[in-house]
Amino acid sequence: MTAILKELRLLEAEHARGRITDADLARRKSALMQEIPDAFEVANTDVEPKPASENNSWDMLVLLLIAAALCGSAVLLIVGDIFMAMTFGITVLAALTIKLFLSIED
Repeated sequence: MTAILKELRLLEAEHARGRITDADLARRKSALMQEIPDAFEVANTDVEPKPASENNSWDMLVLLLIAAALCGSAVLLIVGDIFMAMTFGITVLAALTIKLFLSIED
């Protein structure tokens, strides 16, 4: 795409200097525009649709709960304070849940 934009700028510069006529500029611009593929055609050929899966969200939620429990257990073993471990586990769970919801939106 940048190569085509560069070509367009060069054509405009040549036209401004008087090296090419208006008709020649229009003809060469239209030839350049013909080379650009349609965005709809490119999108349909390059990307295959992903199947929607509701189980993926529930699986991710279970993994998040396990991760929060592991983080809380690690803090409990290291620090020895159950309230600090619960706070850390809930914080990790909240952060991972936000990440899950952001990934569901996409």
